[in-house]
Amino acid sequence: MTNCMPLQARVKAVSEIVSQLISGVQGGEDVDLNAIKREVTAKYALQRAPKLVEIIAAVPEEWKATLLPR
Repeated sequence: MTNCMPLQARVKAVSEIVSQLISGVQGGEDVDLNAIKREVTAKYALQRAPKLVEIIAAVPEEWKATLLPR
């Protein structure tokens, strides 16, 4: 766990989730969003997992068509 303020930890966690999603897609892997959220939530010791809307907001524009549900 990194030692940072709750808001900073949340921002870092969301960023890491998006990064892992992009890396997985680029690598041709099946990605499990819930598993990634659980892992990252524990890593940053968050009291609750980031909401889907927070993750969607952090997805770069060029990846939205690939990562977001239709």
